[in-house]
Amino acid sequence: MARILLLALLCSGTAAAQTETVASSGLRYDQDYPTIEYSATPRANEIARLQSRLDTGEVRLEYSAPRGYLDSLLKALKIDPSSQVLVYSKTSLQFRLIRAATPRAVYFNDDTYVAWVQGTDFLEIATMDSQRGAVFYTLPNHRGDAPVMQRETNRCLSCHDTFSMTGGGVPRFL
Repeated sequence: MARILLLALLCSGTAAAQTETVASSGLRYDQDYPTIEYSATPRANEIARLQSRLDTGEVRLEYSAPRGYLDSLLKALKIDPSSQVLVYSKTSLQFRLIRAATPRAVYFNDDTYVAWVQGTDFLEIATMDSQRGAVFYTLPNHRGDAPVMQRETNRCLSCHDTFSMTGGGVPRFL
């Protein structure tokens, strides 16, 4: 009986700690799928690895007008520029810039997608993380300090989410 009580106390303490972490994240994925810890920092993807190499100075992104960091980023991620697809849909964080004369160019490989619109202030990046699933970043696309990829959650997940589909919400590519 004592073992059962001890096990119950240990499990309730673990559950309480998980509940506290989940409550603080504010992302429904941490509540629905706590094992992937979606709000935790993703480290098992090409963008996280590239940012680490940028931080140590092993790699440097070069800014070149008018495309900014785009060409250098594609090279660092080993994304072939000929993979380009032009998208005219305004389903993007950069919807105000997308029109017939300035479509969104999306470049990709098996794991990572980079989107650029002429005149943009940032690049949109989506990548597959082996622990978190689809994760999203932006990269400021203007000359200045060392480029830093910024993780996006709520802004990108307003579209890249299957919550309205059966089975619950999970981050996804479109």
